[in-house]
This record gives sequence, structure tokens and C-alpha cells, in this order.
Amino acid sequence: MTNPSKISKSLKSTFGEIIKIVFGILIALQINAWSDQSKQNKEEIRILQNLSVDLTNDMSQLENNVRSAEERQLKIDTIFTILNAPKEYDVNKFLRLNFVLANENHFDLNSGTFDESMAAGTVNCIQTHSIRQQIFNYYRITKRNYTDNNTIKQIYENIYPQFFKTLVPSQEFIGSILNKPSHLPNLKIETLALDKEYISILTLKHRTEYHQILGWKKYIKLVKSLLKNIEKELKDKK
Repeated sequence: MTNPSKISKSLKSTFGEIIKIVFGILIALQINAWSDQSKQNKEEIRILQNLSVDLTNDMSQLENNVRSAEERQLKIDTIFTILNAPKEYDVNKFLRLNFVLANENHFDLNSGTFDESMAAGTVNCIQTHSIRQQIFNYYRITKRNYTDNNTIKQIYENIYPQFFKTLVPSQEFIGSILNKPSHLPNLKIETLALDKEYISILTLKHRTEYHQILGWKKYIKLVKSLLKNIEKELKDKK
């Protein structure tokens, strides 16, 4: 006949072993959870730091673009002033001033960190919901960039062709700029002042610069706000 005390001791021993195993599993799971959280925290900091670098470069580029566009607007304003009194200005200087029509800036978004974190799914490591949404919103808006795309289209489809049609086939451009012999007629500012197609591309160029400046200033406002919040978040995590 089985001794009840022996059965009781055996059950207690087995139960004790089960408890040890359960505790061991729970401790291992907790250690893994701590390890995963630690990795996630490190990845979050890495992403935020790299985003901060990308956004700082974006802001620098945008501010330079605004300055360049405003300088081009001033040159176009000068051209319009000259056209109002064409006999008082040197033709070669006037021609060089018109090179503003062939100059442009566009915003090259630094989205490497964002694209990488989206592809890897690590963007979810950013724990603060408001910052994560602000990041999504910034890249959603800047990636579309309709204004720059329209400006580039206008330059290549309308401004460049008129520039080469109106200003390039002249004694001043071929002789002074390219330093080549030419039998082409001289460029006459008086004639350009009455050229509707030429006036239209000057106006078009001025307006595209205006709209780009508005768009870039909007992006600057977004990037400054996002940078401020990211830097605060990084500071709080240190």
C-alpha cells in the first residue's frame, strides 16, 4: 500500500519544480522584454538623431533657396526698370542680367532616414504619437512639392525655349558670351521692350519665384517646429 506521506512529499517536490520552471520562464520573458525595450529605445534615439540631421540640412537648403529666389526677383525687377528706359543701359550688361531666366532652385528633400525607417518598420519605435504624426505630415507634404515640379516644368517648356529664341541669336550673345564670330544682328533693348513673348516669360519667371518662395517658407515653418520637438524629445531621453 502506498504511503500517503511519500505521495505528499512527491507532490510537493513536483509542485516546487513546476514553480521554479514557471518563475524561470517569467524571468526569461521579462529579461527579453527589457532587452527588446532597450533595443527599441536605442533605435528610437538613432532615428530621431538622424532625422534631426536631415531636417537641419533641409532647413539650410530651404533658407538658401529663398535667398536665391529673392535675388532673382530683384534682378527681374531691374530688367523691367531697364525696359522702361532702354536707351540708358549697356546691352551686354542687360544680356548678362537676363541669365536669371536660366537659373533656378528646387528643394531636394533629405528623406533617407524617414524612407529607411518606413521600409524597415522601425518608425514605430518613435513612442511619442504627436511627434510620429508630425514626422509623417512633414514628409507627406514635402514629398508632393507641386510648386517646384510646376516651376521646373514651366522653365523647360516655356522659359528656356523663349530664352534661346529671343536672346541667344544675337551678336552680343554669340560674340561676347561665346566669343564666336557672327553675322547676327545686335540685340536691341527697345525691341525687347515691345516683345510680348519676352515680357510674358519675364512675368512667368517672377511669378514662379514668388510661389516657390511661399512654398519654401511654409516648409521652413514645418521643419522648424518638427526640429524643436525632436530636439526636446532627445533631451528628455538623455
